[in-house]
Amino acid sequence: MSKAVIEKEGPGLAFASMTWTYSTNQIPEASSPGMLELERKFYRRVKEGDTYHLKPIKSGEEVSVGDQIEVQLKINTRSQFEYMHLKDLKAAGFEAETLLSGWKYDPLWFYEEPRDSLTNFFISWLPHGEYILRYRLRPTKPGIYRIGPATLQSMYAPEMSAHSAGFVIKVVQE
Repeated sequence: MSKAVIEKEGPGLAFASMTWTYSTNQIPEASSPGMLELERKFYRRVKEGDTYHLKPIKSGEEVSVGDQIEVQLKINTRSQFEYMHLKDLKAAGFEAETLLSGWKYDPLWFYEEPRDSLTNFFISWLPHGEYILRYRLRPTKPGIYRIGPATLQSMYAPEMSAHSAGFVIKVVQE
């Protein structure tokens, strides 16, 4: 389907990098269990009385414009890692509630960086065990959105990685 050629002429060093980006109509499945596992879940945050409750959202279900959505990223590691990057893609019709980047602790130290198209998490030390990172979004525009997988990867050993399943969500105007 594609062919890429990298050539160098003359003396000295040359460095090259290549990334192939593609899209498909098929929703990606989560990576197989291994040293790293990553699972992403979506919840509707609903106020009942004086307290808030999380109602799970399954892929393909509806939410309304303005609903508060909590994203939970569950990391499970069988070893300890340094300098990990977790990127979670965001649907086009959603806006993050947190707009400022900064260090957080819950019970893992990480740097959260909300962006227009995704949220980045930078983790300098990831001990073995299970951790859940959370952040909130609000749908702003009706439509059917396909959300790509969240990816957890070592910044210096990219072969150490895991990704969540993709997700479909329908936003309706009420």
